[in-house]
Amino acid sequence: MDLIYRERKEFIALASTRKVAVYDTGNLESVLSDVKNYVEISNIVCDDFWQWGGEVMGFTKKSPHSLKDNDFVVLITSPYYAYAVEESLVQLGVHDVFCYGFFTEHLNRSFKIGFGTRFMQGKTSLLKGKDSTCMFVALTNRCNCHCPFCSVRYKLNDNDTACNIPLEIYKKLLRDVKGVYVHGRYVDTIGLDGNREFFMYPEFAEALKETKRNGFSSQINTNGVLLTAENARLAMINGVTELKISVCGISPEVYSKHQGYHSGKNAEMFAQKQLNLVIENVRNTIQIRNELGSRTQIAISYLLDDSSREQLKDAVIFWKQVGVDFFWGNPYYPYSEEGEYIGAVEKKLQTLEACFQFFVATNGDLSPCCGAGYCERIIVGNVFDKTFGELIRTEQFNSFYENLASLEENHMNPICIECMSRLA
Repeated sequence: MDLIYRERKEFIALASTRKVAVYDTGNLESVLSDVKNYVEISNIVCDDFWQWGGEVMGFTKKSPHSLKDNDFVVLITSPYYAYAVEESLVQLGVHDVFCYGFFTEHLNRSFKIGFGTRFMQGKTSLLKGKDSTCMFVALTNRCNCHCPFCSVRYKLNDNDTACNIPLEIYKKLLRDVKGVYVHGRYVDTIGLDGNREFFMYPEFAEALKETKRNGFSSQINTNGVLLTAENARLAMINGVTELKISVCGISPEVYSKHQGYHSGKNAEMFAQKQLNLVIENVRNTIQIRNELGSRTQIAISYLLDDSSREQLKDAVIFWKQVGVDFFWGNPYYPYSEEGEYIGAVEKKLQTLEACFQFFVATNGDLSPCCGAGYCERIIVGNVFDKTFGELIRTEQFNSFYENLASLEENHMNPICIECMSRLA
């Protein structure tokens, strides 16, 4: 029977002989206050893993994965995303699902039918804000620079040869990810870089078109060297919402140290030519964006360390004059809007929004974060072996998030502990 027509009396009848779980999608406390008077509740579950282990009215919130293959009757608290939640529960082996917000006494008939539409229930993936998240995909692990700080170098140094994800496999990945509901969110944006150089991918134009064709927004992180006018135009007409250019310093001395030209007698000369090229490419990209009337955001990702920090203020002023929309730095080196260095921050464990993101390496390994730094060593499955929808129901995937949610160092992955050691 359709979720919208399942009523309180049927729920009570089934709940009298079965275990009951309440699925928090909002309005939890008022629902608990009501239903605990006539059914015995065994589990409270929610999508946001940062809430797992938290207490509410004497109950401990758990992962939806705790319901897998158990004989639960599940009551979803509110209409929002009820159909998406129901689908995820069926995939976990739960079939008796009700929605408290759909009971007749809570919504009149016409309103219930209105909420029954798939779009209003979040069946499409194009939802914004905290309803959605990003999956970064390393279509290639090639790069035209050899930056000494690069988080990818350790892989290549471990005899991981340069390679690309075949376009047909990328197309399949897009189909697999589309509409999958995980942690209360949909993947609606694809990050086409994965800390490599996206424009080194031989079929990058087709990849952009396929991403748009499947209904995803996309963002690109590039070092700017290959951000030609043609490539910038291709990106914008194919739905790229953000172009982020990684650059370090605004002098050849600092740029050469970080962007791959840190040795040799002609290092600074080559660095100056390349830095000038990047600046010209960014200016041209802004001009093309304005001519097209595109909403693509153009940002500078400023690579910060002790040497580049000295040029931070000048860099902020310079790139604002060029006309970029945003200037991103490093939370380890906090600074004001004017580029003034603030000082060291106290490091402590915190919850991060980035933990809701995912990363796919060129070999298909799935990591539970944006893939920046050594967190690519955390692997929770492989999207070439199983679909994304299958992976999110595995013990390997869910146990990682349960340990992460604990914020206890003896349970968490050591890489996550270091990653989250920044200002809360």
